[in-house]
Amino acid sequence: MHRALEIPEIPPMIVSHFDPDNYELGSGENIDSPTLAALARCRVFHEAAVNQLWKKQETLVNLIRCLPEDISNIKDLEESDLVFHPDYYGRRVKICTIGQVLLCDLAAVMKFLRYRDVNNYLLPNLVELHWQPVFTDALLDIELVLGPRLSHLSVILPSGKLAEQFFATISRTRPSLTSIQLQVDINSVDATWQSILSRFVCSFPTLTSLYLTSAIDADAILHLGELGGFKSLRFDMHDASFLPAGLPRGQIFQDLSVFAFTEPSGVASSLDLVTSLVQSWDRSPLTSFKIDLESSPSATSLEALFRALSEHCSHDALHTIEITLSCIQIPDTKFLVSSRGWTHLLMFPNLSSVQLLCRYRFDDEDMHAMATAWPELKTLELMSPRQNDPSITLRALLFFARHCPKLESLQICLDARTVPSLALDDEPYPLHPALRRLFMEESLITQAVAAFISCLFPNSSFVHSSDPVSPGGNDNDAECASQ
Repeated sequence: MHRALEIPEIPPMIVSHFDPDNYELGSGENIDSPTLAALARCRVFHEAAVNQLWKKQETLVNLIRCLPEDISNIKDLEESDLVFHPDYYGRRVKICTIGQVLLCDLAAVMKFLRYRDVNNYLLPNLVELHWQPVFTDALLDIELVLGPRLSHLSVILPSGKLAEQFFATISRTRPSLTSIQLQVDINSVDATWQSILSRFVCSFPTLTSLYLTSAIDADAILHLGELGGFKSLRFDMHDASFLPAGLPRGQIFQDLSVFAFTEPSGVASSLDLVTSLVQSWDRSPLTSFKIDLESSPSATSLEALFRALSEHCSHDALHTIEITLSCIQIPDTKFLVSSRGWTHLLMFPNLSSVQLLCRYRFDDEDMHAMATAWPELKTLELMSPRQNDPSITLRALLFFARHCPKLESLQICLDARTVPSLALDDEPYPLHPALRRLFMEESLITQAVAAFISCLFPNSSFVHSSDPVSPGGNDNDAECASQ
């Protein structure tokens, strides 16, 4: 045996490169599990390989199968039957998902687990638990699999029934959770439910990340905002509940780095409430900001949001911003031609990914401002309603080629009818090797356009447009090859 393998850190480092969940695309064949099983037969790699094989489980049945086969058919289970292999493997499980895959087995598994000594955890080293019971009756059985090291909990509640009792169980047994993801299948949300959910959130003093599908009240928002180290807040709204207004301005969320908000369909615009929440931030070191709205906010509301971001977030930290208005696909949606409220975003010089699916009629001047203000750009996606003629010309590509050397993907609607002459340009045209993909919406790609793009972006491998005048509305794809 090589002496390097005697170093205790080396075998786990080697084994960590193999993933038992690695499946070959299309075949469904597991790639790494046979390798890990082979390593497990070697004394040096045994512990590390078995740990890796058991690290992530999507069922508890594998642990139960460590019992003698058909023992439950031979006799009733007794506590003495449980002093055996499950503990040997259970301590290796770090991530566990319990949900629909166990529909026929969940009740029997939980009955088995109730025999265990409450002080002897089935999964003592469990760090991440995804609890997705289909039936409400199984909701409270979560206590049987909670471990002392649990830090991340993801739950799908099948209904509001027993929710308060479930929340009390989690708050009592695992108050040190740092990450909670809670999705609730509740059609009607009232003040009582919001109060129950808010009290649950307030019971955790060490949260750093929270994902919810229902809104919480002002007290819960304040609790999160005052937590040191709270970094991620995401709302994927599945109901008509709204974020609270009247929060203290510029005083909370000093450590927030990730924010996301998805608006449910069929409700009035909640953008002003999101803006109110942003205005409560105390120069947050935000790195990612994403909102997806079903409603159609006004130009004034959008500008207020962008202004709030520029006033209440660190300018150097923000790397990703995505603003999506789903109403942009509605045919009668008009541009907000007169509004330039988006220019507040030019104050963030380190943006690398920008997606503005808003109702702005961008022009070449706007493209020049973006290119010069965001030199770190890697991805830029702009979209406008299709029935309007674009105001951006091919000259905009020159701006990005000159000022954004890291740009890899660009989506933009261009007026490509006039191809500028690179030879007559004021400055020598730049060669931009980074860009690989260019999406040009409905811009018609002619041979001259393809040659222009190929000169600017010699390594671009894919240029795509949807030609509205082509028969059948077929897509027009072109390869810009530098050869």
